[in-house]
Amino acid sequence: MKGLLNSPAMSELLLHVTARKPSRIVQCYVSRFRKGHFIYTHRDPGQSFGVAVNLTRRWDPNHGGLTVILDEGGSAVRACLVPVAFQTLVFDTSERSTPHFVSMVSATPPCARMAAIARYDATVE
Repeated sequence: MKGLLNSPAMSELLLHVTARKPSRIVQCYVSRFRKGHFIYTHRDPGQSFGVAVNLTRRWDPNHGGLTVILDEGGSAVRACLVPVAFQTLVFDTSERSTPHFVSMVSATPPCARMAAIARYDATVE
C-alpha cells in the first residue's frame, strides 16, 4: 500500500489536487474498524496534507464507520462521507487543520471497514 501511496501516479494526482509536490511520506498505516471501533474528534498534525483511501467494498452505512467532517470550531457537521471502495479523501493540513472523526461501527459487518492513511510533506510547485 505504501508503494501505491508513494508512486509517481499518486504524486502526480496529489500535485494536481493540492498544487504541491509530495516530497516524502511522514506516516503511513492501515486503519481497521470492527464493531465498537471509532475515532474521537481530532485534527491531523501539520504536515502539508494527508490522504485516506477507503479499501472496503460495499460498505453499508447502517453499520456506522462514517467519516464526519466538522466546521473549524468543531461544533457543526460540514460533510458526512460513507466509505466507498478506493474513494480518496485529501486533507490539507498546511494552513489549517480540519476537525473530523469516524463514527462508531455499531453493527457486525461482514468485513472490517479499512482505509489506508498517509501523511505527506510537500513543496509548493
